[in-house]
Amino acid sequence: MFAVAFDLDGTLARSTGPADAVALGFVADIGLDPPRSAAAQELEPAPGALRVVRELEALGVPLAALAAGPAEDARRRAELVWFRGPVVTGEFPGGVPEAAAFAEICARFGLPAECVWYVTARSEADARAAWAAGLQAVLVDPAGPEPAPDDRGLRRAKTLEGVLELLRAPYTRSVLNIRYLLRTVLEWN
Repeated sequence: MFAVAFDLDGTLARSTGPADAVALGFVADIGLDPPRSAAAQELEPAPGALRVVRELEALGVPLAALAAGPAEDARRRAELVWFRGPVVTGEFPGGVPEAAAFAEICARFGLPAECVWYVTARSEADARAAWAAGLQAVLVDPAGPEPAPDDRGLRRAKTLEGVLELLRAPYTRSVLNIRYLLRTVLEWN
């Protein structure tokens, strides 16, 4: 069994720029939530994010997102890019998640760190921090080298859709292991 955690800001969601002040004024005048409206104008799903998330959901792969900041704000940002999984928030001193945030992701899944894949497009430092915490790390980097693990275990994908290709082998192994376990249990009974 394995699970996938995405960096929310920069990987699943990307900024479109500041919100339109006139539109925010109109929203406030009609009684809607201005902070939610501002966030909706400033965020959009990253290219390929919806396809990747929906394909992993269809396969039954447990998903989560990691975000900085207050939990309510992070959940709001996840909803705005149609992410339905749990959102784990953590401290990001210097922009890089701390090991405690990765430990919380593993606890949320109930899996050991080596069974959790962390996908980020934000920075190599994010991916290295996940790898240092024991997770399988994937950096989405269109300008980076070919998608192969480097000498320290960091994997790279040119696009977010390329992550699906990297996950194909672990997913197949996971399904075969479950099938073997089920067959063995049924034979014992």
